[in-house]
Amino acid sequence: MGFKSGMPCKLVFSVFTFVVYIRKSFCLTVSRDSINAIGNIAIEKVVSDSCELVDVKQDLMDVAVYRNKLIDADMKIASQESKRDEYNRVEAGLTGLSIGLAGGLTAGGLIYFSSDDSEAISSAVQTAIGIGAGLGLPLGLSNALGNKVYVPTMEQARRGLVQDFTESIWRGGNVAFVARSNDLDGKFQKFKPSNGVVAVIETQIRNFDGSSKKFGSLPCHVHIMNLDVDNDLRRNGLATKLMNKVELYTKRETDADLLTLLVDDTNDAAISLYKKLGFDDPISIGAPSASKEFGSFTIGRSIMMKRIR
Repeated sequence: MGFKSGMPCKLVFSVFTFVVYIRKSFCLTVSRDSINAIGNIAIEKVVSDSCELVDVKQDLMDVAVYRNKLIDADMKIASQESKRDEYNRVEAGLTGLSIGLAGGLTAGGLIYFSSDDSEAISSAVQTAIGIGAGLGLPLGLSNALGNKVYVPTMEQARRGLVQDFTESIWRGGNVAFVARSNDLDGKFQKFKPSNGVVAVIETQIRNFDGSSKKFGSLPCHVHIMNLDVDNDLRRNGLATKLMNKVELYTKRETDADLLTLLVDDTNDAAISLYKKLGFDDPISIGAPSASKEFGSFTIGRSIMMKRIR
């Protein structure tokens, strides 16, 4: 991912003001650069250079919570605790016991029907009892004690969110921009768990000098991995604002020549938006030959490109 003025295509950190958080082996860099907002919604940048998964930075957590349908770590733990408290231990214990007994009877039946030995029935009964008790008792006891419902610790819940929903930013080096509301009243109240994050766009710099993986024969480019705007806030220009922010970032901080993205062939609304933003007509990647040129082959999808230099 390089510097401008002839350096390999990589990230430049001199344009924005960064807050650097370093703890143990973990390195996180976050830049916040507000631009013209829609109402009270500003665009911010979230970037991660990670060494090891040691701690969780709130900015990545906000993206993870937004992507997890606005369910944060506290809510996740509370949900599991509620399931545990409502857990019918007697019923669960009997279910575990019955599973063990069913396994024992199945094993015993197989022995009985597959053997001509006169003592097959005795062997089958012994097997059924042994497996049934050996499997059913511990399983039933475990269920009765409530071990079937897993309740994570706060640290486990937070790390799970980041790993599940922001792994590509956390470890993969992708760059994400978020639209964030500073007013969490009224219709924005539901965004409190994500600290006001209402939309996310994630990008990846590809085919830079020295990159270990090449995506087709395209030059160095910034690929838009995904764009997600909350359903209640669509058609308010947020997608355009985020796309424009990505273009500005690409021009200022990389040597990439192109912006690229993939779109479903049937998504006319998205295609129309991207064309208004200056992207060329979509090119189908539905044939195997597309992998060689564009680095992707998916039936029913197309690539759209915008040259920025």
